[in-house]
Amino acid sequence: MNQFFNFLRPIHKLLLLSVFFSLLIAPLTYHPDNKLVLNWASQEEGRVWNIWEYDLQGVGQFNYPPLHFYLDKLQYFIAKPLGGAGFYEWLSVPNSTDHNYQQLDQFSFALKFPLILFSVLTGYLIYKLAKQNQASENQALVSAALWLFNPIVIYSIVMMGQNDVMAIVFFLAGWLILNRKRLRLASVFFGLAASVKMFPLVWLPFLLLVDFRISWKEKIAAFLGSTVVYILTLLPFIANTVFRGEVLNSGIERFFIARIDLGYEKKVLLVPVMLMLLAMGALQLKERRIKQPPVFLQATILLIFNALLLFFNHFHPQWFTWLVPFWSIWLLSLKREQLPMAAWLSISAILAWVAIIFLFRDSALLLGMFTPLNADLGVLPSPVEILTQRGIETSLYMNYAHTWLAGLAVILLILWLRGKAVRENAEWSQVELIKAKLQKKVMVPLATLALGGAIFLCFFFAQLLPIPKSGPTPIIADYVPLIEPVTKNITADYSRLNRVDLYFNNDKLQNNDDFLFMLQKADDQSVVWQQGFNGFNTGVDSRLRFNIPIQLDSEGKNYTLTITPATTSATPLQIGTVSKYNPDDFAFRLEYAKPAGKEFVAFALEQAVMKTVAFAAQFWPIAAGFILALALL
Repeated sequence: MNQFFNFLRPIHKLLLLSVFFSLLIAPLTYHPDNKLVLNWASQEEGRVWNIWEYDLQGVGQFNYPPLHFYLDKLQYFIAKPLGGAGFYEWLSVPNSTDHNYQQLDQFSFALKFPLILFSVLTGYLIYKLAKQNQASENQALVSAALWLFNPIVIYSIVMMGQNDVMAIVFFLAGWLILNRKRLRLASVFFGLAASVKMFPLVWLPFLLLVDFRISWKEKIAAFLGSTVVYILTLLPFIANTVFRGEVLNSGIERFFIARIDLGYEKKVLLVPVMLMLLAMGALQLKERRIKQPPVFLQATILLIFNALLLFFNHFHPQWFTWLVPFWSIWLLSLKREQLPMAAWLSISAILAWVAIIFLFRDSALLLGMFTPLNADLGVLPSPVEILTQRGIETSLYMNYAHTWLAGLAVILLILWLRGKAVRENAEWSQVELIKAKLQKKVMVPLATLALGGAIFLCFFFAQLLPIPKSGPTPIIADYVPLIEPVTKNITADYSRLNRVDLYFNNDKLQNNDDFLFMLQKADDQSVVWQQGFNGFNTGVDSRLRFNIPIQLDSEGKNYTLTITPATTSATPLQIGTVSKYNPDDFAFRLEYAKPAGKEFVAFALEQAVMKTVAFAAQFWPIAAGFILALALL
């Protein structure tokens, strides 16, 4: 065993630490995007190999290139045994009910496990690219660590479970092979990268442009070869009209909509203008006799290229991941006196990125992401919805953040054109790893306690948020006319029952009848609460909330819920049901008030202890691996 541990090189230890650190975080967060991707891949238990010929029955068609689909199938086959019982069925249920599942942490872990392996492989490829270009062991480790422990990467891949990293892996592999002057094999990897997501094929011309070791003939051949490989992956499906409509509509044109209006329907496209400046600067590099290793020039130009493309357009937060591989190499190419400038640019960009995340209309990007910590977070509205209800114009602040990022992209371009964003002679000795002053026998226990304490605090604060506890969200199977009184027996799962939600449909507000809501105790039929409401209060696929007096001892108690039409019209109100054609099986959701004051804190503490112990019992091998990797580092 000792010989095995001694065999591990520093990069292996860093990768192991990253794996176990990421796997510990993965079950604590969840975002539904990757669930949809695996839903496509899992059709008929994974037996569907041409998704574009398959009837998805309202799920929406798969719109990524072919290799993406087959990598998703690989991800599914890896994730399914990790997800355990119910994982396959869960992939097809509506996202609005995800918080109902107690196994959500395990499901989230299973979804992300393959993506974390891709992320770790990306870190290793960055390390190899640095080593390939005159980097010492320590500098190469720094470049890998800048990817592996970057907040953008942790957020996008480890927390959200986004799969952009799959295309990045193939592109970096092609880049590594290109630097070894194996152009044909590199072209294969670049073509495969485009068959995961098309954007690497757009990066490739700028990568080749500043590689002065190969001729123009070889550059053109490498680009054409990559394009041919990409086209070959499309050919088996090209006859399918669904495939052509979904996949070949790449959406790249969205990156060229930033423009200046000249009048008379004439416009100047901003991004192409700046890309022309970038290309002209790249063509001048050879004349300036830049002696820097090619990887740094390539990383710099790809960083600026992606910054211009992203920052002048609407983008999703996870797309920031595209910048990080190139940024992690670019940062190490700077002079010591240039590092404050680079730090300012980087921190400014990250702060604007955080602001944009807060201003997205998606609660799953923020507190809703922590649903595995507290299921009640799954029904929270987004901050934008809350601020809009209070009359705050959030779009103005979103525009400020995008303007700031666009300004940073222009600044980076100007600095590079002036020759101040890279240096000509890399003095690698200036960059060294920061050595820990504490001995390992002190550092390892402290780091372990810190991570364990952080996980406990996540559970504690997730419970401490003043969010009412809710029961399962129903899956609406049908909306049926509400003509006669309907009655349903319900059981409260927790104490302090204080709200009942019902689901209705009133298309075009055609129904304007009166109805009576009544909740009674099942044992003595005493009325807990009754309330009138009107059909005009509901719209299309709407939910009505009925607040009732807090029932302190409601846990396990049975209640009778009755909805009575007081009047009827030609167009009756429709009530949502969990089974078709049966108005008596109407859908409902219960909500429970949390305790107040010291009792609330005690409740949160008790829940946090229970959940932390359960988490440790479930994922202790991952925690043990993290501690071991930390000790080896």
